[in-house]
Amino acid sequence: MLIRRVSQKPVRLAGGPYHSHEDGWLVLGPKPGNIDKLTGPDGVAGGWWKREIQREYYYAETRAGDLLWLYYDRVRRRWFLQGAVE
Repeated sequence: MLIRRVSQKPVRLAGGPYHSHEDGWLVLGPKPGNIDKLTGPDGVAGGWWKREIQREYYYAETRAGDLLWLYYDRVRRRWFLQGAVE
């Protein structure tokens, strides 16, 4: 059984590519390892009445075998770690 652990507050990531991954992209430093596979995006948009939201969610598999749940915020042009799958 897979469980998605969602962070209380998304973690802003230092960088990353847009719409693809580059070999060597380290999301959480060297311990989890590089991203081997990026699956997605699943888009979410809305919130015009409060604050515009345009996100593209991805699952990222690391070389260490971790499965992370990330999103790219198109409005802020930043990557965030939303959680992990166990």
